[in-house]
Amino acid sequence: MTTPLAGRKIDGIFTSPPYVGQIDYHDQHIYAYELFGIPRNDGLEICPKRNGKSLQAQRKYIEDISAVFRNVLPALRDDALIFIVANDRLRLYPEIARRSGLRIVEEFHRAVTKRTEQGDDPYQETIFMMVKEQSRAAFKTADK
Repeated sequence: MTTPLAGRKIDGIFTSPPYVGQIDYHDQHIYAYELFGIPRNDGLEICPKRNGKSLQAQRKYIEDISAVFRNVLPALRDDALIFIVANDRLRLYPEIARRSGLRIVEEFHRAVTKRTEQGDDPYQETIFMMVKEQSRAAFKTADK
């Protein structure tokens, strides 16, 4: 069977991975598991809230998220743009980029002032624009 991407590369990615120790996604979406009879895989969730934000949890997060991005690199064009939305108050994404074979080109910051599931405490999100490290794309390296 041929897939739609067979022999083709992806132009880019826009994603918002889980944040370190902030949400238990399996618990948040329990209705879907129950409604559709989907088996839960809580143990596969990357850095759920129940694991906290300890240094150990942060190291595991860096390891797991980096593995995800390394896994997708072969499917990306050399000039692909990768946009990652993250609440990176722990400043983990420079290390994640390094370990993933990505380079941060630019950072965009936005205030998040209202989120129902997060309460009323405002926080900052960063949108990281990245490229493959070996990319010859003509982007200025961010001074971050």
